[in-house]
Amino acid sequence: MENHGEMEKGTETVILEIEGTKVECDKNLLIKHSDYFSAMFTGNFKERFLKTVKIHDVDLKSFITIQTLIKDAPKTLIIEEAEILCIMHAACILQFSAIRNLCIRRIEFLLKPSNCVNIWKSLELLGVSPLWLKAKCMALMNFDSIKDSNELLEFSIDEICSYLGNVYLYVQNEFSVFRIAMNWWHENQNAYIEEKTKTLLRLINCINFKVLTSDEIGEMQSYSDILNNTDLVAILKLVGELLENHSVVEAKYSSDQLQYAKHLYNSHGRKLLEVPCILFQIVLPVLKSLEEVTNHVHCKNVGVYCNKKNCKFMENIGACFPLGYFAALAYDSISNNFKPCIDMKRDLIKDLGGFKIVSYKEFLVFFGGEYVIGAGKWNFGVWVYDAFKEMWHQISVTLL
Repeated sequence: MENHGEMEKGTETVILEIEGTKVECDKNLLIKHSDYFSAMFTGNFKERFLKTVKIHDVDLKSFITIQTLIKDAPKTLIIEEAEILCIMHAACILQFSAIRNLCIRRIEFLLKPSNCVNIWKSLELLGVSPLWLKAKCMALMNFDSIKDSNELLEFSIDEICSYLGNVYLYVQNEFSVFRIAMNWWHENQNAYIEEKTKTLLRLINCINFKVLTSDEIGEMQSYSDILNNTDLVAILKLVGELLENHSVVEAKYSSDQLQYAKHLYNSHGRKLLEVPCILFQIVLPVLKSLEEVTNHVHCKNVGVYCNKKNCKFMENIGACFPLGYFAALAYDSISNNFKPCIDMKRDLIKDLGGFKIVSYKEFLVFFGGEYVIGAGKWNFGVWVYDAFKEMWHQISVTLL
């Protein structure tokens, strides 16, 4: 039996059997930190009166780590990347809310292209939102970095089509989407062999044909699984003709082939995942009284150009932010309003003018400018904001 640390005298204990191992636990500590155990041991359940309780679908090592965290709360304990998702799973299943939140902060710090697919799929199953959506967004924006990963080969047909066919998938070469689709097929074809043509058509449907060259469409036809399928070859030839001539000799093809080829020909293009944003500073003239300042602040409006048809106004900006405050807002289509999206480094940009902000994927790069125009005090730092981790870090110092 596992006993991690001595129990205090008078402590009410319970034995939890996890993966065949019995672990002695402080019952009151479990009740305090876990809604799951609070309901089990204080509600009208038979486990309340048992000395040994079996726990299912929880990793033993993860539970022991959780037990250590809630008992000793060691400030220096760092959860390793290899363990974090198992601990998160156990914390969600057993409803240790504080441990769940700790894991969320740790995963946000560890999130990167090489692990985003695994984090996305694991946290989506656990319903850990919005973190799983951040991981999915990272997977969409970093296709070229993760396209050859084994995680994609483990997707189901629905999952791989949803991913490769997503209009927000950021790709530099559309033909690489077809190549990854065929890699997935070669790895998983035995599970779909009875619906081979239908499955291959679903994979081909993920591709934006309008940006492919005639040579690339010809190369698609040379893949063995397509070359030996007369319907697929005919459909791809049709698409090539439509792209080149915008018309075909319909008598050469069946109605089904024509219909599907036209569907592929009219495929939707990819979109860049972006939203309108604005950066502004609340600057007020010198006013005589606090009442005058208050009145001025509450009538302050900022006009924001949203699209070709609408100009959205943020009202009472001063009521939301202190004077002299820099704020970055992003347009939220659900609420039809602009909301704060970035915690600007006020100590960095205070009195700074003429700086530049450039976006790239999930990053904002902040550089340049002069502190107090004309004073000759320049900003030589280059800072990057990571929208997924929601944090700034300095990457370099520019030199004259």
